[in-house]
Amino acid sequence: INAEYMGSSAIPSDVPDRQGSGRARGRGRGGRGGRGRAAPAPNSPEARAIETGEKIRPTFTKISDIRPSNQSYNVVARMKDVNLDSTRTEKRGANRSLTMKCIEALIGDETGCIPLVCREPEKADSFKEDSVVALLNIKMRRSQDSSWIEADNWSAIKPVDACVDLLPEGFDTNVTLNTEVDRSKKIVPKPEFVLIDSLEPEQRNRNLLVKILEIIPEEVAKANGARPRGTEVIVGDSSGTVKMLVRGPHVSKLKEGSVVAIYDAQVVMYQRAFMRIAVERYTKMMELSEVEEGILPEGHLTPESEIKTDNKKHEVEWVLQVD
Repeated sequence: INAEYMGSSAIPSDVPDRQGSGRARGRGRGGRGGRGRAAPAPNSPEARAIETGEKIRPTFTKISDIRPSNQSYNVVARMKDVNLDSTRTEKRGANRSLTMKCIEALIGDETGCIPLVCREPEKADSFKEDSVVALLNIKMRRSQDSSWIEADNWSAIKPVDACVDLLPEGFDTNVTLNTEVDRSKKIVPKPEFVLIDSLEPEQRNRNLLVKILEIIPEEVAKANGARPRGTEVIVGDSSGTVKMLVRGPHVSKLKEGSVVAIYDAQVVMYQRAFMRIAVERYTKMMELSEVEEGILPEGHLTPESEIKTDNKKHEVEWVLQVD
């Protein structure tokens, strides 16, 4: 395959009939090996466009589907809060920051909104208050816990009326801006809480919502022979009960009858046969009142909830079977 092929001419006849729309090896600068461009897959829109000479319409994405990466997106959005003389400070390393002049605006559609940042002064005429624009070849950037859309010198910002030939047929250009969904903020995924009855030996990163039934203070021995101060606790939920080994500062949060949320706990084997939940250094434990209501599952466990005490998972003996 001719590695210098860039899609401006017909596909060479010696190209094998195979799927290949990714990168291929080719000639780089100075005659050295580099990355070229593979021929498009047969019967793909790119291949048909090369044969017929037709232009390929860009694919437009909703604001909710954009992700921070080097991938370019095309978006039709409404623009508000235009600021043609803005400054932006970005962190560059641990003790270094950079302040620069830019043009800012808030863009969005019915799925959400996000700030638009442009450092190209020649694009200032494209920023009109409460206008609907087509943004081509834009990218989403993220720094710390905030994100924004960046329009660089490869991007284009055009009124949607001037891009009718680029839009899909029947595309609704009456775009509304949804300010309730802010895509500039980092969205923390909701933790998935599991029931005690679903636990199995040597599981890790388990999130549990349990009620403390009984506290048994004792010294829990570590594998290296040390005996740090620890506490053995019997906890339960609607599916069963299990013993929990608690060490470190988490011991002070234990209170009989209270409900706690446990994050990133692991299941260890006591005497190589009985399950225990280990709450140690990298485990997070919070009282129910400290947990955000939005991340709790519907009908979650409360201090008044009924506990299934006849399913004692810590008394089940597990046998290691070697095939």
